[in-house]
Amino acid sequence: MARLVSRVRKRDGSEESFDGPRLADSLRAAAAGVQNLGDAWADELVEAIRLEFGTTSSTIATLEIARLATHLMREMGLHRVARSYSDFRKLLEDAMARLRVHTRNGTRAHSRPWDRHQLALSLVRDRYLDLTTARRVSSLVERRLVMADLGHITGRVITAMADNECRSLGLHSDPLATEYVGVDRSELRAWLGGDCLPSVMGAPHLGPEGGDLRPALGEELLARFAIEEVLTPAQAEGISIGRFHLPHLGDWMRSSRILLRWQADESEAEFWQRVRDCRGQSHELQVFIPRSAAWTELSQDAPTWFSGGADKMRWLCDNHELARRWAGHGHWVSMSAASFAAADDSMQRMLAHSERVTLTWQPPKRLPPAAEHREDQLAATAVINLARCAQEAGPWQTSEFMEDVAASLELACTSLEALLLRGRGTEHARVCLLPAGLDQALAQLLPDEALSGDRARRTILSLRSMFERHIRAAQLRPEHGAPPHPGPAGTRLAQRDGLNPDAGYAMGWALQLDSGVPASTSFQTAPWLQFPAAAAVQDSSWMQRIPKPLDIGLDIDSDFGSDIGTDFNDS
Repeated sequence: MARLVSRVRKRDGSEESFDGPRLADSLRAAAAGVQNLGDAWADELVEAIRLEFGTTSSTIATLEIARLATHLMREMGLHRVARSYSDFRKLLEDAMARLRVHTRNGTRAHSRPWDRHQLALSLVRDRYLDLTTARRVSSLVERRLVMADLGHITGRVITAMADNECRSLGLHSDPLATEYVGVDRSELRAWLGGDCLPSVMGAPHLGPEGGDLRPALGEELLARFAIEEVLTPAQAEGISIGRFHLPHLGDWMRSSRILLRWQADESEAEFWQRVRDCRGQSHELQVFIPRSAAWTELSQDAPTWFSGGADKMRWLCDNHELARRWAGHGHWVSMSAASFAAADDSMQRMLAHSERVTLTWQPPKRLPPAAEHREDQLAATAVINLARCAQEAGPWQTSEFMEDVAASLELACTSLEALLLRGRGTEHARVCLLPAGLDQALAQLLPDEALSGDRARRTILSLRSMFERHIRAAQLRPEHGAPPHPGPAGTRLAQRDGLNPDAGYAMGWALQLDSGVPASTSFQTAPWLQFPAAAAVQDSSWMQRIPKPLDIGLDIDSDFGSDIGTDFNDS
């Protein structure tokens, strides 16, 4: 028995299976309007073609198949049909030869001939299709272009047609909106003129007159790409309406924060060299000097040397004298509440008088692994708008409030997961979720209830538990200590809720008293707190609000973690 042809070679050199029904359809289309032959003749002719080539080769060029089809039709006396088939193929070849693809500038000088193989390769690269499917899509696009008899076409039209064919085949297709990640000319003129700063999914806000907005433009473009290409429509809508905020969406491929601790086994010069090496790797670089470190003028002058760069720097220290000198030179300094309480009264007053020292507190915890103890990296940060959820739920509607918060948490956590996987392929990364407007939410949700009451305490603990559950459900790890500065997140969320532009939601788990010191409820429920040293001096009762006795000798090298953090007042 003759071996029937099974493979054909296309004009672009690719091979595919012999498609008898498609060839039969082409033959019947050539006969339509020329001679009424029915349907069976085309199937018989296709079988004759396969038998004719069966003893010659298993792979036949399409041009040879067309020639044989024409010859057999003439032998069958179908001269008018053979002529119609030949003329139709000639029209297709001429149309493809005339077709020119233009670049975005639309000028003929920058056009190129149509190349079906090039489109297939683009589909493999940009749409992640397998080569066989990509060739099928490009062939369908070519057929539509030829039948339309177009002489010139732009790359955007070809992209749209490929997207349409992908959808018709049930394949993934990117929306045409991805072509418009850029900015329009009116926005660009306003931004470059210094009239306003980019929006990042919000209303543009006023910027410094004559300021350099080029870095902000780059962040705006990267944020728009993330919103249109990486995040889902529901996640993008959550950002736009203010359910949550991603402070570093404009540069989501860098880590949110790196905290470097001076280790006992490294010299002062080695530590500061490590600080230099880490610059530019995160949105915020935090430097911690333990109380036991043997520092010199090198460490004393370091904040001055590192100032003025594009990096956000935070200075953390548990050495009283070094903290005093840093603050005396105008640098913001954070130190643990335990270390501040261990200082004598005169040193406390000097640190408080500088108005550059903040205190941090967190419940005692085990030291992290040695690698994280040396360099603590936080992958991403998100801010959850609790005030909006409480406003939508209404007074005493705790169940509705918790459901709204859960919906916001799911959107925020899955957004962080998608960005981390797309940007760095990071799984199980450490992230920090900060609440925004906690005090406003409790006041709206629990009217006439004291914020220091038991009901408020239980609500905050339930929120903390919900935060951690959603973080872990997204295959991420929660982190609370030393969060990076969230920037204008509180102001932007408040503006999207329709509040006065001067208003803004407070960040974090703290419920502040009028004196500026956290309330007792905060020490019982918060995973991390920060407050001014000046407020601690004026209201010394804060130490009695801590549930467990304060360990005055707590140090970074002890069995528990140190109360370290960053300053939220230095915007």
